[in-house]
Amino acid sequence: MLVLEDGVLPLLDGAEVFRRDTVGEHEFVVIIRAQDKRLALAVDDLVGQRELVTRPLPDIVSDGEPVSGGAALADGRIALIVDCDLLAAENGTSRPLSLAA
Repeated sequence: MLVLEDGVLPLLDGAEVFRRDTVGEHEFVVIIRAQDKRLALAVDDLVGQRELVTRPLPDIVSDGEPVSGGAALADGRIALIVDCDLLAAENGTSRPLSLAA
């Protein structure tokens, strides 16, 4: 859980949600607002804010992960767009991030 002044949010491990390996401890948290829920997603790095032209992904490409599309970055890499509504809907099936004491 992430404790904020205005409430407590479920804290999800971004690497686990997207079935990726993590490189050490998460240093950042992104607050996601979707539908009527807010939740926190722990991530390793923040890239920055960009205006992107996105394209939808076929279901077979997303492989059940909460992504809704993709965009080509200036350096040629592909950025995946998180489907916040789907992530919030699946929140009950994702394990929260366990914090070390």
